Amino acid sequence: MRTLWLLARLRFRENIHSPATAVLYLGMPMALLVIVGLVFANGHPFERKTLAVVGELPPATATALARYPDVRLRHAQDREVAFGKLRTRAVHGVLIAPGDDAHTQLWVGPREELFGRGVASVLDGIELKVAEVPRWGYVHFLFPGLITITIMIAGVLGMGYGMVRYRGNQFLKKLSTTPLRRATFIAAQLGARSTLVLGQLALMVAAGVIVFHLPLTVGSALWLAGLSLLGLLTFSGAGFILACAIRNEANVLDVVNVVMMPLVFFSEIFFSVEELPVPLARVAAALPSTQLVRMLRAVVLYGERSPAELATGGLILVAWAFATFAVAVHRFRWHDQERAQ
Repeated sequence: MRTLWLLARLRFRENIHSPATAVLYLGMPMALLVIVGLVFANGHPFERKTLAVVGELPPATATALARYPDVRLRHAQDREVAFGKLRTRAVHGVLIAPGDDAHTQLWVGPREELFGRGVASVLDGIELKVAEVPRWGYVHFLFPGLITITIMIAGVLGMGYGMVRYRGNQFLKKLSTTPLRRATFIAAQLGARSTLVLGQLALMVAAGVIVFHLPLTVGSALWLAGLSLLGLLTFSGAGFILACAIRNEANVLDVVNVVMMPLVFFSEIFFSVEELPVPLARVAAALPSTQLVRMLRAVVLYGERSPAELATGGLILVAWAFATFAVAVHRFRWHDQERAQ
């Protein structure tokens, strides 16, 4: 029994050996509980109906829809993007503003026809149309999110755990006796991880196209590869920071799980961050995971190819990558004795 107590106490001290890890273990679950309570305070927010709007709606139509707070309007930049969201069930319908001597059109999928008829019955001048929606529409919506999770795990866990293991088995200390530069070592790690991730993505894309009829073109596949590598660079920097802060393998998986949970939950992997309260939505929109999944959906599902439209998200990822690697390079040491010198 004494041995059991000693081992349990040792493991407990390993988990909360510093204020930072203590906050991660003890504070994060409480923070998530409070945030989830705020999100769901008024019921389930994701059951509200969302309509993508193309163009400027007549004032009477906009005023009538404003009386129904559970029907939200989200402006789309063009028809292709709006119908891409409809096909992936990111929105429940598409409202197209009328042209000359034409009615406002409301497009819905077969499953939302009853909802569309309800909207048309309370609005004047609405022409209801039913569009064909792919069977695997929501799977298509989730696909960029699953890619983002794969990249996050490869960057944060793959890099972080690998560096801690190298330090634990003295591999880094042995490398410090060679003329190897830190930049060369880090570049080699990134190259190996990038090759592995591209292989994973190739298998996922093949499965998505063959099994789930993912609408992927050669151009969108190239954009997918480029954005994935940029995302991997960003999350690898975060992994290096964790490796500099964590000194043993026992805590790596636990800390990574704590870090990954909010990144997954508060990104647009499963739902739009616009569903969250405004302050929380703004924070979530600044996360690299949110920006990566947004850009991947834009190029894979919505047909976006313009670098100008992707520039904002790309710059946010570059800023995150620069910041994380700057901190990692500053904190990186080949071994603990070097830190003490």
